[in-house]
Amino acid sequence: MTGELSAADITGYLDTSGWIRQPEIWRTASVWVYQGEHEVIVPEFDGFVDGPRRVQELVSVLARIEGRPQELVAADIATPRADLQWYRASSVALGGQIGLVEAVTALTGARDVLLAAARAAHVGPRPVFHGPAPAPVRELLQAVRVGPMVTAEETVLVRVPLDGPGDPPLGRRALLLLRRVLPLLSDATRDAIQTKDFGLFDELTAEGVSAELCGALAQLSGPGAGAGFEIGFRWARDVPTDVEAGMVAFEPGSGKALRTARHRLLRLQKQKQKRRASVTGLVRTLSHDGGALFRAWVQGPVIVEGATVRRSVWARLPDEATYERAVSAHLDGLVVRANGTLRDVGGTQELVAEVFGLAEDD
Repeated sequence: MTGELSAADITGYLDTSGWIRQPEIWRTASVWVYQGEHEVIVPEFDGFVDGPRRVQELVSVLARIEGRPQELVAADIATPRADLQWYRASSVALGGQIGLVEAVTALTGARDVLLAAARAAHVGPRPVFHGPAPAPVRELLQAVRVGPMVTAEETVLVRVPLDGPGDPPLGRRALLLLRRVLPLLSDATRDAIQTKDFGLFDELTAEGVSAELCGALAQLSGPGAGAGFEIGFRWARDVPTDVEAGMVAFEPGSGKALRTARHRLLRLQKQKQKRRASVTGLVRTLSHDGGALFRAWVQGPVIVEGATVRRSVWARLPDEATYERAVSAHLDGLVVRANGTLRDVGGTQELVAEVFGLAEDD
């Protein structure tokens, strides 16, 4: 990788790592000094014949000073517009080699953590996400890179690019969400282990915690009660932020607690999906997919347990005959009423009508 490093990326890295550029130029190269003790020479331009050798020597010096493998130093230099997220867990530990199952578990967990965070950042918090991820989330995951995998580090490194649309782009928003909610989730997990009270997780859904996020973190903890694990953040040097980088730790036993929280959020969501509801108003739009799906968009108050929760809703109709009555009501401008169950379908609320007819017939 060192042969691919540009002079601009190298000087950008040194400038943000405590190195001081000296005023003099030595043979078309800049001189940089660190803490008055270490000195490196950086070619001013790319394309020099001995450029790769100089870059290799420079990376070797940086790795020795920073106490890190050369592969990691080179990767950080080469990705000035990528946030770095790292995972350290028992399932990730390399020890010279990593088992196939452990590798798949670690990478799947890391992917699913980012997937849950990106969905929450893109469409807003949800206790449970339904259906496939939106296109921007899928595109982000396709652009994410992993590694390099270095045996001495015993971590999985995830590099999230920040070249997409938005200010900040979706990748940064997803990691900022994780940086905010993971400490809250770690505290809730620790309390749940001690008290067996999982009610705190219900409150965290408004912050971006979901059943999917809990399940992904449980994978990192491992089977059974689970081991402790850590997740860290470092921000792209070319895209600064005021949010502090750092690390969040989950204690041993987190795996079981997080799986319990996941099941709780799934169960609560199913209960919410079965809320009895009614809507009274005018049919504004009709939809028929050519098969057995008949729907009417009813504009009017949606009542759930005596409270108005919406001003309009899609009502799924039980059959074609009911659909024909809805068509007639629409054409005649008559008020209808639908009674049934309010539920989430792909993130959108829908009233599954058991009874549908003219309001004046009630």
